[in-house]
Amino acid sequence: MVQASVPASPRESVIVVMDANRSKGSMDALDWALKSVVRRQDTVIVLGVSCAFGKKNSCFPLNMGISISAIWERLEFSSQGQGEARPKELGEEIERKKEQYQNNLQPFYRLCRKNEVNMEVKLAFGFCPEKITVEQAQNSNPRWIVLDSNLKKHKVIIYAHVGCNIAVMNGKHVATLTPSRAPPPGNCTPTDDTTYTTNQTADNQDGFAPSQDGESSARLQSPCWYPLSWRNGFPRAFTQTELEEITNDFSEDNLIRVEDNIMVYEGIFQETPVVIMSFPESDERFWKMLKILSRVRHRNIANLVGFCCTGTSLFLLFDYPCLGTLELNLLNDNLARNLPWKARWYIAVEIGGSLRYLHEENANLEEDDVRGYGMLLIELISGKSARLHRNESGGQSLIQWALPLLENGQISEVLDPRLEDNADIRVAYHMVKAALLCLRSDADHRISMSEVLAVVRGDQLAMAKC
Repeated sequence: MVQASVPASPRESVIVVMDANRSKGSMDALDWALKSVVRRQDTVIVLGVSCAFGKKNSCFPLNMGISISAIWERLEFSSQGQGEARPKELGEEIERKKEQYQNNLQPFYRLCRKNEVNMEVKLAFGFCPEKITVEQAQNSNPRWIVLDSNLKKHKVIIYAHVGCNIAVMNGKHVATLTPSRAPPPGNCTPTDDTTYTTNQTADNQDGFAPSQDGESSARLQSPCWYPLSWRNGFPRAFTQTELEEITNDFSEDNLIRVEDNIMVYEGIFQETPVVIMSFPESDERFWKMLKILSRVRHRNIANLVGFCCTGTSLFLLFDYPCLGTLELNLLNDNLARNLPWKARWYIAVEIGGSLRYLHEENANLEEDDVRGYGMLLIELISGKSARLHRNESGGQSLIQWALPLLENGQISEVLDPRLEDNADIRVAYHMVKAALLCLRSDADHRISMSEVLAVVRGDQLAMAKC
């Protein structure tokens, strides 16, 4: 019997994104992808991105004397076709990058042909990596996106806009994986990030490990885990050596963000993801948080796993948020639509209750927490990230954008437009009033979390006082 070959489904593709700004392009991400997640009949899209081309750190369209807004150059590699890129009047640097990629990718092209994998190569100049990656993902519906280590900082935004697995290179043959949002089998709760190391065997020198159906795949092994902060023996003191092991010597690959002089790292301890906050020497915030969090346990609070005080170094360890952060859920359109007004209101009530709980335990907490809660309410109302809004709006903060509109009664301009169902929208107006109350609070007119929470809940007496 002759069986016709079935073309690969649109889902069977893998995007490998590499930083084209590097003088010597690293092929680690592509090498890892081919050995770990690519299957036979897949299409591998190699995307070289240079947002700083022509002008340092520029992510805007370019003008090189000819009409160029961005360059998408389809190179001549295709294991299932012989099409060549059409000649264009490209600048010398673009031509150099093209030639560099052609030379570097030749061995991988031959490997793909051998394993019946189609490889497409594209170069993009003049766009931010997350923008061009998300656009490519929307067009090719990938199963995996693999980012080289230089592009780690773009993971959050990319993950927020795609539904596939994400891998970020941490080193040769080592990647940190963030699984797709598809529900895991059984009752196992997957960790958000899992470190995965590629180990080749004698039977698999070219990668493409066989799966149960005889094809090739790499399956994410995400163990069920119970938060460390709730286990016996935690929170506890950690040594500097332990933290170095957890964070791979505090490498940039493990650095999540830097905010207000606090460096936040991710890592694995006892096969469980953790977050490590590194504070400057003599930072009072460290001692304040340590004092509070060592005394409290609450389902809505980032509970303490441990701490480390070694001379000039101050660290706090927390459980990694297993279901993702609120920011991630709001950035992703599909997830945001699954958070209707009643769900967002419930989040506001829960977090407000947590803050009130902390205030009752610690009378010295006040203005900063109230204003921070007001910022959270704005995020829930608008569906925007306060952290990212400043970068996307040329320096304007989310509060600077939203507060004048809310004060002028232009509430509809602030409400998240992705929530088309107006059921329970009244609770959004409760959150608006509470946000205004928080953001107007100052040293002359302080307000307690109990008062704010009453407004969020729609208490008529509290609402009348606003």
